[in-house]
Amino acid sequence: MKIDLEAKLLAHDIRPTAVRLLVLQALGDDNRAYSLSELEAKLGTVDKSTIFRTLTLMWEQNVVHRIEDSQGQTRYAPCAEGCRCHDHHHEGLHDLHPHFECERCAKVWCLREAELPVVPLPEGFHLHTAAYVLRGLCPNCQRYAKCSHGQ
Repeated sequence: MKIDLEAKLLAHDIRPTAVRLLVLQALGDDNRAYSLSELEAKLGTVDKSTIFRTLTLMWEQNVVHRIEDSQGQTRYAPCAEGCRCHDHHHEGLHDLHPHFECERCAKVWCLREAELPVVPLPEGFHLHTAAYVLRGLCPNCQRYAKCSHGQ
């Protein structure tokens, strides 16, 4: 089911400009998390600073979430409906999910159906957020690895 991008922005109090719609469309709905460089390559005609400002606004308004990959690069993906993944005023991690990073192609996917493990904290510690990244080979790179080894 395709989401009405304009309605999604309006629901988060963001004016749906052409650039904002392009950025949200480029993020897609394929459970991928994209780096600023990847989005810049996808959008060609939109400069990096405009994309960054747009992503920052969308993050602040709970339209996208962000995750840091193994290279220290921030990646962005659309939030699920009603997500409050970076809202420090809620208890627990119910809106957070793990991510998978492919070691070969460096793409990152959201694993929305998986839950983060509960880690008991020592007394006095208060958890606000968590990042859980699994690393390995995606299905496409796994097939490539099998083919290149003659299997």
